[in-house]
Amino acid sequence: MSNRRTVVVLFVLALALRAVAALALGIDGPPVEDERGYRLLTQSVATGDGLRLPLPEHLDGPDRRAFRAPLVPLVFAPIAMVGGDVVAMRLLNLLLGALGAPLLFLALRGGTLHARAPPRVALLAALAYAAWPPHLYLSLRALSEPLSQALLLGSIVALHAFQRRHSGPLAGVLAGLSVLARPSALIPALAVALVAGGRRRGVLYALALLATLVPWSLRNVMVVGTPALTTNSGVTLVGGNSQSAFDAPWPGKWKAPAAVYATVDDAPDLDMWGWSRLGETASDARFRSDALTWGTADLGRLAELTFHKLLRLFDPDPHSSKPDAATKARIGWLSLGPVLLLALLGLLRACREPRRWGTWIALLAGTVVTALMFYGDTRMRTCADPALLALAAAGLVSLPVPWRKSTDVDGSG
Repeated sequence: MSNRRTVVVLFVLALALRAVAALALGIDGPPVEDERGYRLLTQSVATGDGLRLPLPEHLDGPDRRAFRAPLVPLVFAPIAMVGGDVVAMRLLNLLLGALGAPLLFLALRGGTLHARAPPRVALLAALAYAAWPPHLYLSLRALSEPLSQALLLGSIVALHAFQRRHSGPLAGVLAGLSVLARPSALIPALAVALVAGGRRRGVLYALALLATLVPWSLRNVMVVGTPALTTNSGVTLVGGNSQSAFDAPWPGKWKAPAAVYATVDDAPDLDMWGWSRLGETASDARFRSDALTWGTADLGRLAELTFHKLLRLFDPDPHSSKPDAATKARIGWLSLGPVLLLALLGLLRACREPRRWGTWIALLAGTVVTALMFYGDTRMRTCADPALLALAAAGLVSLPVPWRKSTDVDGSG
C-alpha cells in the first residue's frame, strides 16, 4: 500500500472510531470543566470582545485576559460566529483528533533512509494512535489537546519530510502554534530542536518556534503587564507543588486551590483565578511564589513528590474521583500497561539508533520534564503518547518471531 493510500485509510479509520465513540458516549451534553472556559473565550472572540474570560457568576472579579492560550478559541470562533456551540466545537475536534494517526505515520516515515522508522513500526504505531483511548476521548471534547497534537506532529512531519534548510523554520512555526494551543507542549517542542538533524536546522527551528510566540507575549505585556504565555501557570504550578498534592492518597496529581489553601487564612477568594485584591498577573505570581516557597522549604519532600509525579505520569490507573473511575482504570491497564512494557523494550533498541529515534525520545523526555515541574496525569502525558506508541511498536517488532523476515525488523525492505 502506498503512503498516500495508507494516510487516507488511517484518517478514515481514526474518524470512524471517533464517530462510534461519539455515538456511544454522546457529545451533546453541556460543557464540562475546561470546556466551559474555552466556550466562553470563543464566544468573546466571536462577538468582537477579544480574549476575555469572565469569572463564574458566583465570583465577583474582572474578566481574565490571558488565562488561556489564544489559538483554540480563535480556531473555534468561526463556529460561534455562525451560531454553533460546544457540540459543533466537539465535532471540529473530532476531525482534528482523526488527523493524529496519519500524521504520526508520516512523521515516522519521513526523513532519510536511516532516520525513518520501518514501515511495519510506523503502521502499528499509527493504528494504535487511531484507537488510543486517551486521545480518542479528548477528541470528543472541546479541549486543546487535539489541535495542539496535530500541530506538533505536523511540525515533526515538516522537519523530517524536507531535508533542506527551510524545513527548520516551517517546523518551528507549526511547533509554536502547537504551544499557542496548549502551552504544556513548549518543553517537548523545544526538546525536538536538540535532535532536529544538524545545529543549523535546530537553531532555525527553535528561533521560528519562539518567534511564533512573540506576538502573543507582546500582547500580554500590553494587556496584563507580563510576557507570560498564560496567567494560569502559577495555579497549575502550586496545584502540583503543595502539601495537599504531597499528602493526597495518590501524590503527584494536581490539586485545586480549595485543597491547597484549605488550612491557610489568606486563601484565594476567587478560587483558581486568585485573589480579588491582587488582580490577574499578581495572583499568578502569588501562586507561583507559594509553589516555590513550598518546594524549597524541604528538598527531600520535594524529591519524593517529584518521584510520585513520574509515577502518576505513567500510571495506567488515573485514580479518577469520577463515577467512571473503575472503567478508566480497566482501560488504562489494558492499553497503557502493555504499551509501557513494549516501549521499554523499544527504548533499549532506540538508544542504539539515535538518528531514527531521537525525535521521539526528545518528545518523551520533554514531557517528563514538564510533568516533574508541574504534575503527572493522563492529559499531561499527551505529548509523549505518540512517542510511547512508536517505541512500543518498535519493541513489538523486535520480539523474536521465527517466521518474520529480517527486513521487517530493520526496515531495509
